Amino acid sequence: IFYTKESKSMKYFITLLLSTALLSFNANAAQGRAAIPNFVIDSSGFWTYIYLSNITDKDIEVEVDLYNMDGTMMQDNNSATSGNVRLGPQALINNYTENGGNTASFTIGAHQTVSFQLAPGTYNQGHGFIRWKQEGTRRKAMLAHGRVYRGQSSREFAWSISINGGKTF
Repeated sequence: IFYTKESKSMKYFITLLLSTALLSFNANAAQGRAAIPNFVIDSSGFWTYIYLSNITDKDIEVEVDLYNMDGTMMQDNNSATSGNVRLGPQALINNYTENGGNTASFTIGAHQTVSFQLAPGTYNQGHGFIRWKQEGTRRKAMLAHGRVYRGQSSREFAWSISINGGKTF
């Protein structure tokens, strides 16, 4: 195939047109994502807490996916206050669901912080992902931090889980 000056111009025009269309498609929906590098729970008192902060003036829609150590999605009982996955304070949570026991979905109000707790149960460790979306064009809307806590008898200890290097996402 021989390329002429006109065909190259047409190629650039089509590329520009497609790029503009893609940018327009995403113009009204800001979004972000970060990994939860690890969590641990077990019946001897290990809890994992993930703190999620909305740093904007608008509500944000949040989804959290958790994966067991074997790579399967963590299952729970579709309740924000019982089971292995819990949210608090409950007054700040709107529209909580665990879509079929897998993805936890909820809304965090403007400038609010909620905790996403993985309660003691059968031993489990794994990782997860946090996703948010919001109307508008914001590039960063959340700050998150995690910690694993173990309290048993007189021995208590905890360690930190860095989410997105402590930076907004």
